[in-house]
Amino acid sequence: RSTLFPYTTLFRSSRDDLLAGAPMYKAAIGNVYAFTQKGVTFSAAGTIPSPASGVARFGQTLAGDTGNVLVGAPANLNFAGSAHLYSISFPSGMVSATQTAMVTYPGSQFFATSMAFTGSFAVIGSNANLIYYPFANGAIGGPNPLFVPAHTASWANAVAVSGNGFIFAGDPGVN
Repeated sequence: RSTLFPYTTLFRSSRDDLLAGAPMYKAAIGNVYAFTQKGVTFSAAGTIPSPASGVARFGQTLAGDTGNVLVGAPANLNFAGSAHLYSISFPSGMVSATQTAMVTYPGSQFFATSMAFTGSFAVIGSNANLIYYPFANGAIGGPNPLFVPAHTASWANAVAVSGNGFIFAGDPGVN
């Protein structure tokens, strides 16, 4: 059991399921727990285990749409970070998750500290980068860096996407 469980959650109301990230599970390798909803009750529906074998903090961030989930592992790859794309479903009430891609960004530190995902693109942040990835037919495209301000100490530690495609990025280190 994680000391930070759940660290982050993703409720997909169109699917009546809940994903809860536990990035400190097994000495910070990480894990994602899945639950299904019936009425007002959630039932355990399995896990999405970390593909990493060392410190990764898998599950620290989650983003998704109806059939796909991005799971952030900002400590993976010696703290460069990675995001893992899964095709996800709940046949017979249990989670079925197939990893379809792993994305990183060269030169990043703590990549996947923040993430937002729509049916057509993903935005993934790190300590100094905000990267746009097109998404179509279950596949994630190549990286496209977005504007990065001169003061990048905590740029993109929070990111959100509106329904009409606007991207919002937070910088908590600026007054």
